[in-house]
Amino acid sequence: MAMLRRFLLLFIIFSMGNAAVRQSCPSGWSHFGQGCYRYISEPANWIRAARNCQSVGSNLASVRNKQENNFLLSLLPSSDTRPWIGGHTGVQDGQWLWTDGTAFLFTNWCPGEPNNNHQSEACLELNFPNGNCWNDAPCPILKSYFCAKRAFG
Repeated sequence: MAMLRRFLLLFIIFSMGNAAVRQSCPSGWSHFGQGCYRYISEPANWIRAARNCQSVGSNLASVRNKQENNFLLSLLPSSDTRPWIGGHTGVQDGQWLWTDGTAFLFTNWCPGEPNNNHQSEACLELNFPNGNCWNDAPCPILKSYFCAKRAFG
């Protein structure tokens, strides 16, 4: 009987150690992968949007792959919504960075983008017409935006 109890105790300990930790997000945020995302409909210029995200412990959303890009598109209220995400040009024009410091490895630029069409297009908008792709846009334009932070749990 003692042997059975030890075996049962070991089974429980190992089972708990291997149990997956369920990650979650605060109320009002959507979970995807290891992150939490929130669409903010109140228009802001890119810098104000970045600061608003920071004020709630997040950053403008970075996009690391096609699945994450499609997830953000699925959260948009309409097909013509073009929100800010966290991409911006660095000191050297043409060098794109994410506000959270992660590497800018995945891109989904529209054909011919980024093109700096209006003199200074240093900020990244999601869901540019005709292709659900990215566009570089002037940072002072007021747009909705996505905040993102790590899921917890």
